[in-house]
Amino acid sequence: MVRGKRIAIYIVSLALLVICMIGIYKIKISGSLIEDMPKNQEFFSDIRFFEEEFNGIMPLEIMIDTKRKKGVMRSTTLKRMNELEDLIIETPNYPDPFL
Repeated sequence: MVRGKRIAIYIVSLALLVICMIGIYKIKISGSLIEDMPKNQEFFSDIRFFEEEFNGIMPLEIMIDTKRKKGVMRSTTLKRMNELEDLIIETPNYPDPFL
């Protein structure tokens, strides 16, 4: 089939390449964290302010290093992680990270 319909295969491949290139240029890239947040929350205007004045916001990331092999999977560590999660959720100035 490849030898007999070589021209058709080239045309179809070129057409798919052109369609893919058009699709690539239509992809909208955005690094804004507030797109997924509810617009009616109190913190939304604060986040918008920081995003405009400081060229973006820095997300909070927490790394847990137990210094033990598979130490993060221990039940005591998991319980402490849940307590930290509850504390973050209960803190009124921080939005719920799991919305």
